[in-house]
Amino acid sequence: MAGDITKVRVGAARIYVGVTAPASGTPPTLMTHTAGAPSTGTDVGFTENDCVFSYLAQKTLLDAEQTLGPVDAFIGSEMAKLTFTMKEHNYTALKLAFDNIGKVDDGSKTLFYAGGGATILTPTTQAIFFSAYDRTNTSKFQIGVIYKGVSMKGYESPMSKKNPGLIGVEIQGLLDLTRNSGDQMFQFYIEK
Repeated sequence: MAGDITKVRVGAARIYVGVTAPASGTPPTLMTHTAGAPSTGTDVGFTENDCVFSYLAQKTLLDAEQTLGPVDAFIGSEMAKLTFTMKEHNYTALKLAFDNIGKVDDGSKTLFYAGGGATILTPTTQAIFFSAYDRTNTSKFQIGVIYKGVSMKGYESPMSKKNPGLIGVEIQGLLDLTRNSGDQMFQFYIEK
């Protein structure tokens, strides 16, 4: 078997939050972009290390009393998520980490506050776009969109004199029930 070095992917991700998801369908309308940037949404800024998109169709094996091994399998659930580490402590990045709590961003401060109360906080859901260029043809990209994502990790950022304070982010994909069946969680494609 001959390898194809042009199929090896190396490229830093760009991540945008609050994008407008493309039209639904089967197959869906592809998310458009210009040089890896969508026309809507906000760039989260600099990140560190890998941006990892993962999808899992969780399978359950069926056993039968008459056999010693599984006889079939079915998919019981699906999961899509995007994990990355933010380097910038800008308002967009912090809103993603802190989620739907009190916030103020004005000329003198970026403030988040929470705690107590009798209300139920509703998590913010939004479409998340991510892209990475093809190192052998920088006009081509791999593109992904989680149509309805929720931040799962919260805020944790060490303060150190040696290392920058980093913010770990995990976006869990939820089903967007307003979209067509079979196109409710994400799209991912590689341009040729």
